[in-house]
Amino acid sequence: MSANFEEQIRTEVLALGPSAQQRVLEFVRSVRKSDARKPQTGLASLAGAISQTDIVAMQAAIEQGCEQVKGLERLHW
Repeated sequence: MSANFEEQIRTEVLALGPSAQQRVLEFVRSVRKSDARKPQTGLASLAGAISQTDIVAMQAAIEQGCEQVKGLERLHW
């Protein structure tokens, strides 16, 4: 988060009265709790799922030409 963004939030919150500041605090805490409970989806859920060793092996296989598919001539598309 940029310092400018943080300063904007700070300025806005300080302009509120104590009761409104308390509501903002409660809202921020509720957002943090709900974010912590959400399961990650998409690619983010796979972060760290593949070991570095496997990544190196896959990279080597790709560089050696594994992207070439053999045997497709038998299929009649």
